[in-house]
Amino acid sequence: MTPEQFAYWLQGYTELTAGQQPTPEQWKSITEHLKTVFVKVTPEVKFQINPILPSAPVVDRLREYMDKHTKLWPNGGAPVITC
Repeated sequence: MTPEQFAYWLQGYTELTAGQQPTPEQWKSITEHLKTVFVKVTPEVKFQINPILPSAPVVDRLREYMDKHTKLWPNGGAPVITC
């Protein structure tokens, strides 16, 4: 179940059980699930350019490549918004 699906389920549960209180165990489970729904933890991504080669030439080649190819994209690679 995705976090969004859980939020919809919880909303439906509260609508269908109007006036009934969840048990303490149910509240504990609900609050644990809500913590995962509203707190997004993105793992750290470590990117390392080959330490043997100097990074400047690699970055320069990447910039040249992007400059050359983004000119082919609509709007120079900038976002295009259409309605």
